[in-house]
Amino acid sequence: MEKSKAEQRSASDEDIPLPYPYELQNKEANENFEKTLTEVEKRFNELLSTINEETIQLSELLVEEKKLIQELCTLLRNILTRLDMTFDLSLRTIPELQPKAKKIVLNKEGSLILTYEKEKVSRVLENYPPQIVLSVIWNVIPELEKSIRAYRRKIIERVSMLERIKKELKNIQKIFSSSNKDESQVFIVGKEELKDHIAANDDQHMHAERNE
Repeated sequence: MEKSKAEQRSASDEDIPLPYPYELQNKEANENFEKTLTEVEKRFNELLSTINEETIQLSELLVEEKKLIQELCTLLRNILTRLDMTFDLSLRTIPELQPKAKKIVLNKEGSLILTYEKEKVSRVLENYPPQIVLSVIWNVIPELEKSIRAYRRKIIERVSMLERIKKELKNIQKIFSSSNKDESQVFIVGKEELKDHIAANDDQHMHAERNE
């Protein structure tokens, strides 16, 4: 069904590529040649200026995207290494790799391992296109949350055991400290008694010599 003329004109002039005016091809037959030429040049200069600005911004964004991907992959690799974790990813989660890959694994070194019919290919995650990196991270995050929660529970149990061991060691230390004090006291008393005994013997000896 053909569109009406009104529908065909519904788009704004800015959305329609500016055709090269036929009038510019025949200068003699165009009374407004200079005006038409000026308008065309102005429009093209505006388009070129816009393209240049968009290209500069696009270049900056691509650099920022690459930097963020590298940082994200480094952080993820550090976490996986710390937790000693690997992930078997569903083929459906990464459509870009599904047609050929038979198995996809993200190992603790942050490498994506693709198993094909006759070979395995391993590449660090940041070397893949951004859309694949995002697909992998999107599917890893939920599993990572579960693993971190389980790891936290494990650490809680370990901390609790360390606290109990610390308490028992402190009790043992108190017993030894108390025992050492008692032994020191006994030694001091024994030493005093020995001095008194020696002094008494000396007095008796001196008294016997005088009597003689």
